[in-house]
Amino acid sequence: MDIKMKRIYSFLIFLFLSDISLVKCQESIIGMLNITGNDILDVLAQFTLEDICETIKNNQEDSLCGKQLSILCDNENVLLQMVDANSKIPYTGLFVRTNLDLGSYDECIDIDLTEDDIRLLGKHCTGGLILPSELFNLETNVSLHDYYVLSTCVPNACTPKDLINLLNIPEEYAPLLNDFACSTKQGLPMQWQDYTFLAFSLLICLNILVATLSDIYLASKVSNNGFRLFAKAFSLAHNGKQLLKTSKGSVEQIQVIHGLRVISMAWVILGHTFSTFINAPGINRSYLKEFEWSRKSTHITSLHLAVDTFFFLSGLLLAYQYLKQKPTSLLVHLKRIPLMYFQRYVRLTPVVASAFIILTTVFMHTGNGPLFYAGIQSEKDRCLKHWLAFFTYTQNYVAPEDMCMAHTWYLSADWQLFLISPIILIPVAILIKTHFKWIMGHLLIFNLLVGTALPMVLKMFYHNSSNLFETHTRLNVYFMGFMLGVYMREKQDSKWRLSKATNLLFWVTALLILIATTLAYKEVQLARYYDNDFTYDMYFVLLRVFWSLGLAWVIFACHSGYGGFVNQMLTTPTMQVLSKLTFCMYITHACPILYLRLTVKAPIEYSQLNGYKDAIFAYIVSLVLSALWTLVFESPLIVLLKELMRSKTSKQENIQNSIK
Repeated sequence: MDIKMKRIYSFLIFLFLSDISLVKCQESIIGMLNITGNDILDVLAQFTLEDICETIKNNQEDSLCGKQLSILCDNENVLLQMVDANSKIPYTGLFVRTNLDLGSYDECIDIDLTEDDIRLLGKHCTGGLILPSELFNLETNVSLHDYYVLSTCVPNACTPKDLINLLNIPEEYAPLLNDFACSTKQGLPMQWQDYTFLAFSLLICLNILVATLSDIYLASKVSNNGFRLFAKAFSLAHNGKQLLKTSKGSVEQIQVIHGLRVISMAWVILGHTFSTFINAPGINRSYLKEFEWSRKSTHITSLHLAVDTFFFLSGLLLAYQYLKQKPTSLLVHLKRIPLMYFQRYVRLTPVVASAFIILTTVFMHTGNGPLFYAGIQSEKDRCLKHWLAFFTYTQNYVAPEDMCMAHTWYLSADWQLFLISPIILIPVAILIKTHFKWIMGHLLIFNLLVGTALPMVLKMFYHNSSNLFETHTRLNVYFMGFMLGVYMREKQDSKWRLSKATNLLFWVTALLILIATTLAYKEVQLARYYDNDFTYDMYFVLLRVFWSLGLAWVIFACHSGYGGFVNQMLTTPTMQVLSKLTFCMYITHACPILYLRLTVKAPIEYSQLNGYKDAIFAYIVSLVLSALWTLVFESPLIVLLKELMRSKTSKQENIQNSIK
C-alpha cells in the first residue's frame, strides 16, 4: 500500500475515532477517488487510534474531556459503539444521496457510562465535521454540493477546541470541526419561559373547566350578567355546539365559500409538505429537482393559487358584510374604521400569538433527533429577532427572506390590504345606491390599472427582487373578490334567469379557465427557472386575474342556485364544520410538517407517495390542533366581540331614542 493510501486511512481514523480494520472494506470505493487537499492529510496522517489513546494517557489531561477520553480508551465496547455511531466517508450512495449524513443518532445518545465518579455521555453533533467537496475529485458527471456535512459522536464534555489542542492541529483547520448542533440523551434544560408557559396553560385549562361547568349549570337559569357571558365565551360545551352547528343557508350567507376554504387549505398543506422535503436528507438527491421542475409537480407547485383563493374570499366577504349597512354620512363611516381595525387585529392576534409562544418555548422539548434542536432553534431565533414585524403584520416586506413562521406571510398581506380597504370601501358604500354602474365601472378600471398593470410594471423594472410575498401583487385578486362582493350585495334581490345550456356553457368556461390557469402557472415557473429571468413574475399577476374570474363564476352560480352538484358538494355539513377550522389550521399546520422533517434520524426517500403520506399525517394532526385552537382561543374571542358590538349598537340606539 502506498504512502498516499496510508494517509487516507489515517485521516479517516482520526475523523471518526475509527480503527483501520473498520474501513478496509471501503478500500475499493476509496480507490475510485483521487484525493487532493494534501495539506489536511499531511497534518492528520500521523495519527492512528492507538496514537490518540497513547497521547491521551501520556498527557494525563486534567480536563473533563481528557478524563472522558481516557475512560473511553479503556472501554473497548463503548469505544466501538461511539465509532460505529459516527458518519463514514465515503458513505453508501455517495453519488446519489444528499450531502448531509446523520450517522446513528440513537446509538450515539444511548452511550451512558460512569467510571470513577465521571459520567460519560455520547454527544451527537449533526454537522460535527464539514468537509469541502473539492477534497474528492470524482471521475463521474455527478454534481456535488460544496460540502459534505457529516455527523460525529464524541464524549459530551469534548469540544472541537479540546480535540484540536490535544492533537496539536493547526488553527486554520478548526472550521472543519464544530459543535453547533449537538445533543445528548439529557436533552435541553427547561428555561423559565417554558415553566411560565406551562403555568399559564394550566390557568387556561382551569379557566375553561370552570367556564364549561358554570355554563352547563347556568343553562337552565335566567341570567345575563358578566359571569354568564364569561362562562358562555370560554365554555367548551357552548363553543363545541357552535363549531358543529350547520345551516341550510340564506341570502346573508354565501355558503359555497366553506368548500372553497377547505379545498384550498388541503392544497396549501399538500404544497408545504412537499416543499419542505429539502429540509431532510434523502437517498435520491436528484429526484427533488427533477420533480419540482417538471410538469408532474403542477398540482404541488401551483399552491400559490390556493392562497390567492383566500385573498379573493377575504375581499369578497369584506365588501359583502360591510355593505349590509350603508350610512350616507362620511363621518359615520370614519368613526367605524377604528373599530374595524380593532376587531380584525383582536380576531387574528391571540391565535397567532399562541402559536408564536409555543414555538419559542416548549416546542423545543416535544421531540428529538439530529436535526430537531438546531432546526427549532433556528426558527425560534427568527421569531425573536423579528417579533415586532410579526405582530405588526409587516414581515413580508421587513424580512421576506427571514420570516418567523414563513407561512404567515399571508396574514401580513391580508392585514395590509384590509388597512387600505376603507379608501375604496367608504366611497363605494356612500355612492353605490345611486351610482351602481359608475361605481362598478371605476372598480374595474382601478383593478386593471392599479391592481394588475402597476404590479406588472413594477415586476418588469424591479425584476431583481426575489420577494415572493409582496402585498401589491395580490391587489387584483383581493379587489376582484371585493367587486364580486359589492355586486352580490347590491343585486341580492335580483333573480338571474339562465337556461340549462347557457349555465352549462358558463360552467365549462369557468372550469377551463381554472384548469388553464393552473397549467399556465407551472409553465411560467418553468420559463422563469430555465431562463433565469425574474421578469416572468409579472405573468403571475396576470394569471391571478383569470383565476379570479373562474372563482367568481363558481361562487356566483352556486349562490344564485345554478351550482348543481358542485354547490351540494361545497356546502355539505362536513364542509361547513371544516371551514370553521381553516384559519386555525392555517396557523398550526406548519407544526406537524416541521416536526416530521426535523425528527428524521436516517435519510428518507423523496417520492410522491411519501409526500402524500406525510401530507395526510400533517392534515390529520392539523385538524386536531385547529379544533383545539378554535375552541380555546378563537371561539371565545368571537363571542366576546359579538357581545361588544351588540352592546355598542344598543347604546347608539338608546342615544338616538333619547334624542327623539
